[in-house]
Amino acid sequence: MTIDQKLVDSFRLDEISLVDFIGKILIEPQVPVPLSETILEDIDETEPGFFPFSWGSCQYDTACDMFQVMDLLQTNGYNPFEVLKIDDFDVLTPSTDDIIRTVEKFVTAVSKHIEECYPEEEYREEREEKLDKLEELKLESTTLNSVFKTAQDNSWDLWTISLTICSHVYGEEYEEYLKENTGKSPGFGPMFNILVQSQNYVVGAICYRLYADGLVTNPHTTYKGFDT
Repeated sequence: MTIDQKLVDSFRLDEISLVDFIGKILIEPQVPVPLSETILEDIDETEPGFFPFSWGSCQYDTACDMFQVMDLLQTNGYNPFEVLKIDDFDVLTPSTDDIIRTVEKFVTAVSKHIEECYPEEEYREEREEKLDKLEELKLESTTLNSVFKTAQDNSWDLWTISLTICSHVYGEEYEEYLKENTGKSPGFGPMFNILVQSQNYVVGAICYRLYADGLVTNPHTTYKGFDT
């Protein structure tokens, strides 16, 4: 799908909201939309190369939409961070050391959670098995794919793990920056829907940033299937 320059210009001039911008790209066309080759390699449960697809729960739809729009903008030669006005925050691409520290922080947090959930001796075997699997994460420090999978296996939701990873990798200031910028044009409907939709734009932007920086390599598998 080719994104019309006039549509991009209209959004940049604040003539349409973020909600409408996403809708005009993903919803109004109602035609098959080709994806970037790297995304195609990761899709296994939908018709290859076409929207729409989902990360599972309907409550994550707007996060997935945000990710898809950013990927389409990139595929069409735009800088998605520049178009969406979230590109002027001074955050460097994380290094290998940053990834290692992020994994270690995550392992520490989940280890504490496991110890609290399985304190009795009768759960020792299950507790030790979970802790051993956590330690294996430290050996997989090139991406954060396994961190998301481990979080999912330990009943974290996508909102919590994405914001936690953002805080560890990019800093809490970047998360607040995204909230300020992508939250300017929240959703519509009941108040809860508005709050969730606005928060989902932040989550989608974080998920795309992790993908763009090479920290998540198979996004539509890694981000799919979380509980809400």
